[in-house]
Amino acid sequence: MNNKGKCEKCKLRVDIKKDGSEGGYRDGFVCMSFAYDKTARWMPPGSEPDTCEYFIPDGEKETPKGRNGRLFVIVGPSGSGKSTVAKDLEDMGVKRIVTYTSRPVRAGEVHGKDYYFVEKSFFEDYKEDFLEINTYNDWTYGTMIEESDKDRCVILTPAGAREAKKRYPEAKIIYLSIPRRTALMRILLRGDDVDEAIRRNMSDVGMFDGFENEADKTLSSNMTSERIAKAIIEW
Repeated sequence: MNNKGKCEKCKLRVDIKKDGSEGGYRDGFVCMSFAYDKTARWMPPGSEPDTCEYFIPDGEKETPKGRNGRLFVIVGPSGSGKSTVAKDLEDMGVKRIVTYTSRPVRAGEVHGKDYYFVEKSFFEDYKEDFLEINTYNDWTYGTMIEESDKDRCVILTPAGAREAKKRYPEAKIIYLSIPRRTALMRILLRGDDVDEAIRRNMSDVGMFDGFENEADKTLSSNMTSERIAKAIIEW
């Protein structure tokens, strides 16, 4: 019988038989990459890596690899360029944390790259692992943080950023500031529906008030996304 738990080495959630004899490793949960029992699977599903970066086989030193990768949390209103900055950071070698969604896959989208496409029940089953869960157009979206010794970036709302800071005090919160009128013009210029653009712009009212006082760094969206990404990397 399979049990849900977290890998004792990398701390990611796995489903695996709790049998240390299979695979030759210590009793408890271990990742699929190091288990002979192929009924094991990683959580999140469909994102199995080739290796577990923190796994240490029996007989080796019991000290895990250091988890000192920086966690960049990007916060900003609609139209502030969050996604573009995250893409530029990814091009610079920063791992982008992928969001989960219950909506169907759209043409050209790739599971594990654009989103993790999961059933709605997944959010309830693992709600404690999510930093935030939101609903948009009847579809559910959520974000959870993966442990890594590599630099990572994630886009969150102010509420999600506060939760990230609570769970990961070392997280670096970056706020992208932008005037509301400029943000609305950007949304319209990229081809969004006018009513939807106005709705998104209005939904930001009040949400970001004073957040520059909570963020570790505030950067103006008047800068190019490349300059913003470089400023974050060199921080």
